[in-house]
Amino acid sequence: MLLLLLLSSYSLARAESDVKYYVISRGDPLTFKIVDGPLENTEGFQKIDNDVPIAPTVVLLHGLGGSYDTDCNQKIAKGLVERGGLNIIVADYRSAVAGPEYNDAVKNVDTIGKIIGQSLLSWQEDGTIALRKTTLIGFSLGAHVAGVAGYYIRENSAYLRRIIGLDPAKPEFINAPSERKLDRTDAGYVMVVHTAGGFLAIDDPIGHADFYPNGGKEIQPLCLDKSKISSLICSHNAACAYLAESIMRPDFLAVKCPSWSDFQDGACASNEKAYMGFDSNDKLEGTFYLKTGRKPPYGFDDDEVLNESDGTVKAEKGDLEIFHYYGAKSAAPKTVQLPTVALWFSLFCLLGRK
Repeated sequence: MLLLLLLSSYSLARAESDVKYYVISRGDPLTFKIVDGPLENTEGFQKIDNDVPIAPTVVLLHGLGGSYDTDCNQKIAKGLVERGGLNIIVADYRSAVAGPEYNDAVKNVDTIGKIIGQSLLSWQEDGTIALRKTTLIGFSLGAHVAGVAGYYIRENSAYLRRIIGLDPAKPEFINAPSERKLDRTDAGYVMVVHTAGGFLAIDDPIGHADFYPNGGKEIQPLCLDKSKISSLICSHNAACAYLAESIMRPDFLAVKCPSWSDFQDGACASNEKAYMGFDSNDKLEGTFYLKTGRKPPYGFDDDEVLNESDGTVKAEKGDLEIFHYYGAKSAAPKTVQLPTVALWFSLFCLLGRK
């Protein structure tokens, strides 16, 4: 038992050196300053004085194969910087989730999440941040890193305000225990945006409020000009694009509804309306559906568009039928048209670099 504890402590200490933090501030391009010493002394971090309360903090968490400056982080950070009044931190744990071995990256999620949870608790203890004013935003694998960090914070008797999960990764997480993946108990409010549910990402509701743009599956309208695998990856990344736009243009009007088919049929037209995005009401509960456009601005703030029952853009089935067996309840077909291992690795390596 002692040996196991020592090995666990060694593994955690070793992994800590693999996690770095950057503070993001205004610039063209954005300015990323590595945290090398006290967080409050890092260039770009808004310090506290007697007249200014602790600023809200946003922490960005990347997916497989990513790093601090992924396309997803850049898009979201630009909106947050333009908005102002926030401290924006991005975690970089690239070596722990470098790929192409997806399962190895999954095994590291628990350790990385705990390390980030420890850092957040430490910064709160020294008065640099307030967890009750902190939001974690995680994309794909990063959504589960956020979940583990939130669980760790809760287990240490602290309170994290909010987690936003962007199309949380599905493989290896469906049957994982709650402490090793994102769920609604990981923060005071957990909001999830589903855009490629069923294959790459979880399609079941796992937050307090789960939003399903265009049904929450591929092919998202902004990806219709892509081909096969590209359209699937594009749909996964669409969650980042939608959230980034919502920061300065919160026009993603959604309706509470039990299913996409009910939404399309107009059966939920008189139900509760809510906005999907960074400013989503943290009192929301349930599943919400909405439509988006093919080009920016993607969001609609219009009941007429929301309630149209026949205007949804639908993709041709042929292109992606091959992939759907990954998310199906039935057994996989005997004949697979693409090598599954090669497809798996190539997909996730491409995903992490966005």
